[in-house]
Amino acid sequence: MKLVSRASTIKIQEERKLKLTDPELYETPFLFMNGHNDFVFTEPEVENLRKYLGHGGFFFASGCCTNPDFPKAWRREFNRIFSNEKVKPSRMTI
Repeated sequence: MKLVSRASTIKIQEERKLKLTDPELYETPFLFMNGHNDFVFTEPEVENLRKYLGHGGFFFASGCCTNPDFPKAWRREFNRIFSNEKVKPSRMTI
């Protein structure tokens, strides 16, 4: 939360945990997800993320360890959200 406030113009007032099917998703400008393992979005989550991101929402994800399952799942699930695009690994470092 502090890193986002320092590194961007987004002023975070509070951290809230939301489900991707929560209507408040669309009132949230920035989503953060971290994880270690494989995951699968439900169809309603895929649809909500497509709408959220298509209307300017931002989603930052970070794998917490070197387990390759999380980034593999991330690329697979985002390929579901944007089926006409190819999601590629990032080489960006901060």
